[in-house]
Amino acid sequence: MSATDAEVSRNLSSGSVGVTSSASGPLHSATAATVTPRATAAPAATTTVAADAHGSLSAVALEAIEQRYMEVLRALSAEPQLDAFRNEYEKLHRLLLSSHDGEQRLLRQARELREELDTHQQKIQTAMQLSQEDEDAIRVLRTEIETAWAKADAAHEQEQRSRELVNALRQQVTELDALVEKTAGLSMGQEAYLRDLISMKKDREEEAITLNATLHHTQAEHQQITALLKDADKLFEAGAQDLEAQRSAYQQLLTNLETEQRERASKEANVRQYRETTELCMRQLEEHSTLVDRVTRDEKRTCKEAEAVAQEVQTLTRQVQEKQERFAVEATRLAAAERDNTMVSNDIPQRQAALHEHEEELKREKKKLGRIEKSARAQQAELTALVEKRTAASEAVQRRMAAVEAAVAQLAQEEKEMRVLEEAVAKAMQRKSHIVEANTAQATVRAQVEGKRVMEAGNTRRLEQQVEQRRNESEALRKSIYYAEQNREKDMKAAQAALSDYHRTLDIIRIRRSDAKVIEEDIAHHQKKLKAQQELLNTVTADRHRTEKLLRETENELKQLQQRHSTKQDELEGVKTDLIQQEAALCQLHGLSRQLSKDVVNTEQRLRFLREDRQHAESRVEALRSEEQQLRHVIASCDHEAQQQAARLTVMTRERNTLAAQLLHRTEELNLLREKLQLTDAARALGEGQYGHIMQQLNHAREGLVEQRLRCRLALVRLRYLDRLHKKELAQEKLLTQSRARVRALADELGTKHNMHVWRSLEGNAPEILDGLAKVQLLQTKLTRKRDELRAKTDQVEATEQEHRRLRQQLARLPGPEAAKELALCEENIQQREAQLVDMARSLSKANEEAELLEAHVEQLQEELQDTKHRFYQEKSKHDALRQEKRILAQTRRPHYTPPLPPPDQLCGDDGKASHNSMLPQHARSMEGLSRRPATNTPPTSSARPLPSVTAVAADRPTAPADVSAEHASNGHQSRSSSRSDSQRRRGWASRDSGGLSAITAGPPQPAFPLQKPPHQRQFIGGGFSLTR
Repeated sequence: MSATDAEVSRNLSSGSVGVTSSASGPLHSATAATVTPRATAAPAATTTVAADAHGSLSAVALEAIEQRYMEVLRALSAEPQLDAFRNEYEKLHRLLLSSHDGEQRLLRQARELREELDTHQQKIQTAMQLSQEDEDAIRVLRTEIETAWAKADAAHEQEQRSRELVNALRQQVTELDALVEKTAGLSMGQEAYLRDLISMKKDREEEAITLNATLHHTQAEHQQITALLKDADKLFEAGAQDLEAQRSAYQQLLTNLETEQRERASKEANVRQYRETTELCMRQLEEHSTLVDRVTRDEKRTCKEAEAVAQEVQTLTRQVQEKQERFAVEATRLAAAERDNTMVSNDIPQRQAALHEHEEELKREKKKLGRIEKSARAQQAELTALVEKRTAASEAVQRRMAAVEAAVAQLAQEEKEMRVLEEAVAKAMQRKSHIVEANTAQATVRAQVEGKRVMEAGNTRRLEQQVEQRRNESEALRKSIYYAEQNREKDMKAAQAALSDYHRTLDIIRIRRSDAKVIEEDIAHHQKKLKAQQELLNTVTADRHRTEKLLRETENELKQLQQRHSTKQDELEGVKTDLIQQEAALCQLHGLSRQLSKDVVNTEQRLRFLREDRQHAESRVEALRSEEQQLRHVIASCDHEAQQQAARLTVMTRERNTLAAQLLHRTEELNLLREKLQLTDAARALGEGQYGHIMQQLNHAREGLVEQRLRCRLALVRLRYLDRLHKKELAQEKLLTQSRARVRALADELGTKHNMHVWRSLEGNAPEILDGLAKVQLLQTKLTRKRDELRAKTDQVEATEQEHRRLRQQLARLPGPEAAKELALCEENIQQREAQLVDMARSLSKANEEAELLEAHVEQLQEELQDTKHRFYQEKSKHDALRQEKRILAQTRRPHYTPPLPPPDQLCGDDGKASHNSMLPQHARSMEGLSRRPATNTPPTSSARPLPSVTAVAADRPTAPADVSAEHASNGHQSRSSSRSDSQRRRGWASRDSGGLSAITAGPPQPAFPLQKPPHQRQFIGGGFSLTR
C-alpha cells in the first residue's frame, strides 16, 4: 500500500470525514477526533475485562458499556455510509444485553432451586420428627393397652370366681328350700327334727357370713381394680387426645403444605404466563423506544447537517462573491464543476431515499402500535375469560354448597332413622325385660303355689279349689314362658341385626362426615384460588392501565415526532432550494468528490470485512444458542428431578395420611370397645352390689319365712285342737247359761232381804264353775289375739313374696352368658387390631427407611451440585482468563505475527485439556511481547528480538500429565520421589475432572468465541477493523 492509502484508511477508521474547503485540514481534525475516543475507550475496556473476569457483568460495567455504546453510535452517526455497520453494532449490543439478562435469570432460577431444596429438606426433617413422635406415642399406648388388658383379665377371673360362689350359694339355697318343702307337713312329734334343722341353718348362716365376707373382700379388690382400670383409661384417653391433637396438627401441616404447593404452582404458572406477556410487551416497548430514539437521533443529525450545510453555504456565498470575477476566466472549469454538480445532485436523491426509509420506519412503528393494541385487546379478552372462569368457579362452589347441604339433610334423615332404630331396639329390650319379668313372676308364682300347698294340707275344700285355679294359671303361664323362650332367640337375632345396622349406619354417618369435611376443604381451597385469581386480575388490570398509558404517551410522542418531521422536511426543502440556487458555487467540491469515491471504495472493502465479522458473529451466536440449549437441558433435568422428588414427597404424604386415617379409625374402634367394657364393668359392679343387697334381703326374708313357717305349723297344730276346744266351749256355754240362770235366781233371791247370804253359800258350794268361766274368757281373748297375729304374719309373707319376686326380676335383668360371648368377641377384635397395629408399625418403619434413603439421595445430589458449581466457576474463570489473554493479544499483536486460534470445539468440547495446554504457550508469547514492546505506539522494526520458545514459557507454569511424561521420556529420569508423582497424578485427575465438567456444562453462559480478525488488520473503534498496519 502507498502512504495515501494508509492515510485514507486512517481517516475511515476514525469515522469523522468532514466536508471542508481544503483536504488536509479535515484529515488532521479527524485523526485528532479518533485519538480522544480511543483514550476514553481504554478504561471502558478495562472495566469490561474485569467484569468478564468475575463471570457476570456488574452495574458499573454495564453503565460503562452503555456509555461506550453511546459514544460509538455518536461517532458512527456522523457517517451515513456506515448505517449497516451501526445496525450490526446495535444488534450485537442487544445480544450482549439479552445474554446478560439470561445469565441473571439463570442465577435467579438457581437460587430459587436452592431455596426449594432447603425448604424440602426442612419439610422432610419435620415429617421424620413427627413420624418418630407418632412411633413413641404408639409404643406408650401399646404398653398401656397391655396393662389394661392384664387388669381386665384379672378382673374377669375374679368375676368368674364370684359367679362360681354365687352358683354354689344358689345350689345351697335350692337344697335348703327343698328341705323346707319336705319338712312342710311335719307334725307335733317332729319338733326335734326342726330344732336340728335350725341348728344346721345357723351353721349355714355362719358359712354364708364367711362367704359374704370373702365376697366383700373380692368386691373391694374388684373396686380397686376398676379404679386402676379407670385411671389407666384416663391416661389412655389423655394420650389418645394428645396423639389426636398431634395428628390433627400434622394433618393441618400436610394440608397447609399441599395448599401452599398448589398455590405456589398456580402462582408460578400465572407468573410465568404474565412474565412472558410482560416480556413481550417490554420488548415491543423497548423496540419502540429504540426506534423513537433512532428517529430523534436522525432528526438531530439532520439538524446538525442542515446547520453545517447552512454555514458552508454562507462561506461558499462569500467565496462566490469574491471569486465571481474569476468565473469568466475559468469557464472550462465550470463545465467540469457542472458535471460534479450532477454527481452531487445524484447524491440528493439518496438522501431523499433515506428520508423515505425513515417514513417507512414510522409506518412500521404504526403497525407495531396496532399489533400492541391487538395484544392489549387479546389480554382484555383473556381477562374476560378469566372473569367468566371465576363466575363458573363461583357457580361450581355454590353447587358444591348445595350438594353439601343435601348431604347434611340426608345425614339428618339418617340420624332420625337411627333414632327410630334405637327406639325400636330399646322397645325390644323392654320387651325382653318384660318377658324376663314374666319368667320371674312365674317362678314366684310357683314358689307361692308350693307354699300354699303346704298351707293347703290343713285347709278346707275352698283352699283346694283355689289351688286348682292357681294350677290352671300356672299352666297358662308355663305355656307363655315356653313360647317366650322359643321367641327369645328370634328376638335376640333381631336385636343383634338391629345393632349391626346401627353400627353400619354409624359408619356411614362417619364416612359422610369425612366426605363433608373433604368438601369443605375443597371449598376453602377454591376460595383461596379465587382470591389468588382476583389478585392476579387486579395486577393484570394495573399492568393493562400502565400499558395503555404508555401507548398514549408513545402516540403523543409519535405525533410530536411527525410534526417535527414535517417541519424538518419544510426546512430541508428550503435548504434544497438554496442548494439548487448555489450549485454554481460548488465547483471546488470536485476534488472532494474524487476523494469521496476513494472513500467509497475503502468503505466497500470495509463492508466486506464487516460482513465477514457478521458471519463470525452469527457463528458465535449459534454457539451461544447451543450453550443456552445445553443449559436449558441441564435446568430441565434439574426441574425433572425436583418434580420426581415432589412426586415422591406427595406419595409419602399420602401414605402417611392413609396410615394416620387408619390409626384414627382404629383408635375410635378401641375407644368404642373401651366404652363398651366400661359399661359392662359398670353394669357388672351395679349388679354385684344389687346382688349382694338382694342376697342379704333374701337371707333375712328366708329367716323370717322359716320362723313364720314354724309359727304357722305350730298354729296349724293348735288349730287341729280347735274342734275339741269348740266342744268344750259349747259345754261351757251350757254351763254358763245354767250358771246365769242360777245367778239370776240368786240375784232375785238376793233382792229379797231374806236371801242375803245365799251367794256366799253358792260361791262356796261351786268354785269350779267360776274357774271355768274365767278360763273361757281367757281363751276367747287368746283366740282374738292369735287371729290378729295370723293376719299380720300373712301380710308379712305377702310382702316377702313380693320382695322375692322383685329380686328375681333384678336377677333376670342382669347380663348372662351373652356378656361373656361379647367379651370374647371384643378380645378377638382387639387381637386383630393389635396385629394391624404391628403391620402399620412395620409399614411406618419401611416408610422411614425410604425417607432416610431419599434424604441421603438429596444430600448426595446437593453435594454433586456444589461440586459441579465449583468446577463450573473454575472453568468459567479459566475461560475468562483465556478471553482476556486473547484480547490483550488482539490489541498488542504485531502485523507480521498471527498465532493460530484454537477451534471453538476445543474450548467447550471433550478435549478441553488439550486446548488449555495449547493456549499456555500463546499466553506466554503474548506476555513476553507485551513486556518487550516499547511504550510508544510506533510499529516495531524488523530488528525485534525473537520470541521465546514454547518450552521456556511452559517451564514457568505447572505442566499437564502429558507434558510431564514427555519430559520424563526425553530426560530419562524415571526414579523420582513418590510425593511428586502423587502430586502430578492429582493434577492430572483435576485437569481431567475440569475437562469433563466443561464437556458437561458446555462452557459458561458468557460468549466463548471472539470475533475472527482478518490478518494484518487493526481494530476499529466501532468494533470493526481497518486496513492499516
